[in-house]
Amino acid sequence: MDMANPSIMDHTIEDEMEELTVQQAILCSLEDQTWDGIEEERSQALQKIERQKRLIKKLGREAQEHTDDKTGESYPFMIYICPVLCVA
Repeated sequence: MDMANPSIMDHTIEDEMEELTVQQAILCSLEDQTWDGIEEERSQALQKIERQKRLIKKLGREAQEHTDDKTGESYPFMIYICPVLCVA
């Protein structure tokens, strides 16, 4: 695999990991809020985070299944999905 030319799949995983980080930051910013409707906002943020995690896992499985047709080598792709941690 040419590391200088990452595949579209690798780029997509990176993009989705970045989006997951953004959603986690949004959830953290809502932690101490008390305005009307905040529970709905937190719920929506958690739902987005869970969707992102599922998508990243799916992309990771697809990357693991990717096989170089010429050599028959597979390229494993490890993904660590960090839990939501809010630090004050």
